[in-house]
Amino acid sequence: MKKLILLIVAFVMSSGCNEKDLYFKNITMDELDKEISTFFLNQQNENGVYLFQDQGERIYVFLNGWNVKQGEAAPTFSNFEIEPDGDTLRIHFEEQLTTDYENKEVDNRLIYEIRFDRNYESLAIFKNGKETHFDVSSGR
Repeated sequence: MKKLILLIVAFVMSSGCNEKDLYFKNITMDELDKEISTFFLNQQNENGVYLFQDQGERIYVFLNGWNVKQGEAAPTFSNFEIEPDGDTLRIHFEEQLTTDYENKEVDNRLIYEIRFDRNYESLAIFKNGKETHFDVSSGR
């Protein structure tokens, strides 16, 4: 009888593991399929924040600070985070400016994949704690 109860408890606990989790990860351009990478490559000549929505299951956010005019500071990005807030998914990142052009380790071109745990009514994006907007968005 104890074995049967343990088996039932184990089954009930393991069945809850199939639920989707909200998470994000930093990825490279090479990890994207052709349609998404083409969209982002078409945006690479303008610094900004770009969004690609992939059939409601996930989104991709491209932070591009690659283009720097001589004598100007280069944008770099850090502290990317996501936060559910009711029916809104809040996306946060920090942008810093640097004049250290020789540093090849600066993060001035980042792509994040965000997988949803459920449907969200809206997205809100925040740069340095202030709400901003996506420069261009696309999807399929």
